Amino acid sequence: MPSILNNKPLLVFLLALAVISGPAWESMDKLIQDECVDCQTYLALAKGDFDQSAVRRYRIIIPVIAGSLDMVVGRVMKKVKPETGPNEYSLHLSFLIVNSLMMSLFALLVYRLALTWVSSDIPVLLALLALLTCRWTAIFTGWPLTDSLYFVAITLALLGIREKNSAFILISIILGPWAKESYIIMAPLVLFYAPVKKWRVILWFLISGTLVFTFRFLFDYFAGLSFREGVIAGPSHIEYIGTSLIKIFSLHGLYQLLSVTGIWVVLLLLPSKKGDIAGKIFGTLPSYMWWYTAVVLLQMLLSTDIARMFYLIMPLLVTIYAIKIDSFTSGVVPANPEKETDPHTG
Repeated sequence: MPSILNNKPLLVFLLALAVISGPAWESMDKLIQDECVDCQTYLALAKGDFDQSAVRRYRIIIPVIAGSLDMVVGRVMKKVKPETGPNEYSLHLSFLIVNSLMMSLFALLVYRLALTWVSSDIPVLLALLALLTCRWTAIFTGWPLTDSLYFVAITLALLGIREKNSAFILISIILGPWAKESYIIMAPLVLFYAPVKKWRVILWFLISGTLVFTFRFLFDYFAGLSFREGVIAGPSHIEYIGTSLIKIFSLHGLYQLLSVTGIWVVLLLLPSKKGDIAGKIFGTLPSYMWWYTAVVLLQMLLSTDIARMFYLIMPLLVTIYAIKIDSFTSGVVPANPEKETDPHTG
């Protein structure tokens, strides 16, 4: 037990798991499956039905893991036979378990990223609540979706750049396209800011792309599906840009964006005892973190669900919130004793 208490990353992971599990469970129980086409696709993939949307059918990792887990969970559920909950309750529960672990890992990575810019753990843990209590966190955890893997891949890239960790960069490049095809939008940011020689980053992207397209070709071949349909499905999202722009600059669009930030955005309006906190934030965060906002915006424009894609801003938001809270608590809470010696903080 003492060793667990001294393991800070594990404690943060368990804290995240504890906070998100309740709302996620409620979200799972409230899901109306017929209203979520994405959920239908991933549930079908988990059951081995691969004749699905050409956009989503290749995002196979989370569904396969959940389907495999359901072989165990399903047997237990046959004995328990819950009276409430969605259809295929055990499979939904399997997705919940997998996504709970992935979203907790995402929260841990965001915590680690934000911690490199503030003086202690407390501001970061408080800021992390903005992520953990967000309604979209409950949805991504409780619904049979695959976004959680994408969030992990994206944050690994940001953290790898910050910590000059080439292993994180490599994992992100390999994993990202499997999680979502739009990871390619991250390529320029990773190429120009990764602490790795550019030829090596390009090589990693080529290897990643080769693996993904080889898998897609074989997937469609053995499933008897059209490979060409899958190739043209991704670029077809360009047609959504006009509709998404209209949504973003509408009252309903503002509501959707606020559904991600919640009341936490008010924190940015509060005066700081350190004076020009805006100058501190802009002066502290490197340019790649601000370029990341362009990545998020482009993802929003290519999707009809702008709030769902705006959630990608969470690593940056939590970091900004942590800097803001740190401006209030400096001198009140002890500084992080590892800040001066931890090679990962840059």
